[in-house]
Amino acid sequence: MPISSNATGLRPGVCTSTTRPTAPFNGQVIYETDTKQTLVYNGSTWVMLTDADTPPGMVLIKTQEVGSGVSSVTVTGAFSSEFDAYRIILSGGASNSGDYGINMYLGSTRTGYYYTGTYLTYGNSPSWIGSANAAEYGAAGIASINTLHADIFVNGPYLAKNTFFQNTYIYNHPAGGRADMAGYLANSTQYTDFTLFCGTTITGGTIRVYGYRNTI
Repeated sequence: MPISSNATGLRPGVCTSTTRPTAPFNGQVIYETDTKQTLVYNGSTWVMLTDADTPPGMVLIKTQEVGSGVSSVTVTGAFSSEFDAYRIILSGGASNSGDYGINMYLGSTRTGYYYTGTYLTYGNSPSWIGSANAAEYGAAGIASINTLHADIFVNGPYLAKNTFFQNTYIYNHPAGGRADMAGYLANSTQYTDFTLFCGTTITGGTIRVYGYRNTI
């Protein structure tokens, strides 16, 4: 594999995933034309630096608008075999009447959710919230007259294993506070969709789904 210098800089070794160097040295850099990956040898294995089409890290998968005067929003095609972990963020918009919690369920499964958390109010004593074998993952976010807010980490929804949830939401009311939640769905179903819903109608806001891409 030639290494040449020209006006654009240094050219790494170019190969394919099946023609990598058989005796690489520590720090050697290659570019694979079939995988579009740039890799460096760390003394024992090849480590991916970047992938031109599918770089590692958090990747925006899907954006969906909430709509107007709705009490639930289903996001389809959110989960796949490409990612094991996801982050779901809801922002903007507002509730149409008062302040309500936002709950979540996967697919059409409305049982088997276990969760608990602490609720820290502004200037008052903390309390706890939770449920066993519930119909949904509760307290996933908040729908207030000021905004819609949810930031949920979901681990393994597409795997044939339990799905785990973790989230924090801020209740931006003068008597509100912060909730730190965690839980799981006790089944081994693979899911591609999820639904966010609350006890009132909401208008505006955007749901963004991010995936944490698996590296090599």
